[in-house]
Amino acid sequence: MTNKATNKTNNMNTVDINLDARFVFPKYASGLRQQNTDKQLTFAVFRMLCENLALQHSDFSCRDFAPDTPDLSFYGALFRQADVQASYWLLASKYSNFWASAASDGSLPDFEHTFFRFLDLPILTCALQSVIVLPASFLNRRIDSEDAVSNAAVQYLSDEEFAFFSHYQPERLGDVLFHAWI
Repeated sequence: MTNKATNKTNNMNTVDINLDARFVFPKYASGLRQQNTDKQLTFAVFRMLCENLALQHSDFSCRDFAPDTPDLSFYGALFRQADVQASYWLLASKYSNFWASAASDGSLPDFEHTFFRFLDLPILTCALQSVIVLPASFLNRRIDSEDAVSNAAVQYLSDEEFAFFSHYQPERLGDVLFHAWI
């Protein structure tokens, strides 16, 4: 039986369909002013977490890292999943506690012109329980003034960030956190 608020599967667990509504970006989460540095993840810690993740899950190998440059609002690690011959990005926002996963062709792209194709990798969500791994449904959600979830997510961003976005025009919520605009 299904209703608007929940979707029951296998009569054992209930999944909230509106989970995306719980995510809200803190002020300067976009990295515009490179604030929230007291919460900032260092590249060394990110690298260690990714390498440990690969050690814990033998079907994943950590192949490469995005360059640690000031213009990227995130750290990125390129993972390869052996059993399905696929590559994925594990992304961590430098200015918030949000992480994401995205599809990859297996190479390091020109990040300045890259828009990630966000996806859900349940193994990463389970392995990274101390951070918030944002679901693809949220990250791929279009920024729309008529959408309550989109409005709630960006409500605490600064006026300065909104002015900045009018120039870069991010289309999806994920583009606000994971970009090379700063």
